[in-house]
Amino acid sequence: MKKYLLYSLDLTTKNCLEGGFRKRHKDVTQEDLQKAMKNALESLRRKARVRGWQYVVYAAISNIHRSQGGRLGAWHVHVILYGSPCSQIVKELKSYWVKRWYGNPAQCPLRSCYDGRKVNYVREQEVQGFFQKVNAEDILKELQAEGKKDTLKALAQYQPVS
Repeated sequence: MKKYLLYSLDLTTKNCLEGGFRKRHKDVTQEDLQKAMKNALESLRRKARVRGWQYVVYAAISNIHRSQGGRLGAWHVHVILYGSPCSQIVKELKSYWVKRWYGNPAQCPLRSCYDGRKVNYVREQEVQGFFQKVNAEDILKELQAEGKKDTLKALAQYQPVS
């Protein structure tokens, strides 16, 4: 039986006029992030099918900065990924983002989640969301979930298996 883990990844934008979004990070729009995230998830889906990875990913585009009292700021993407091999999948997504000059590696932290609280944190900030599952039949059985709503509810109650 595969071991599934929960990871979070924050994808920020950077000032770059030569590549990536070709604008300053404060000028990046929700639509710019939507296109970039859609392409990133499609790239990840193709690699996952070839490599046999299993995952469920939830990504939320936001411009709300809860750590700064809920003020509006630059657009960014919060990603929650549950799957196997989770660390490899999330590193692949981060690599895609950085190689296309969308963000700086140091400003796109990835973290292993010790519980499901991050899921609710991300859902509260969502302006636009993405939900994708690849080779996820076993994951959905384990979570006893069918759709997006059930899956996110189950992930919010996540506790790692010791």
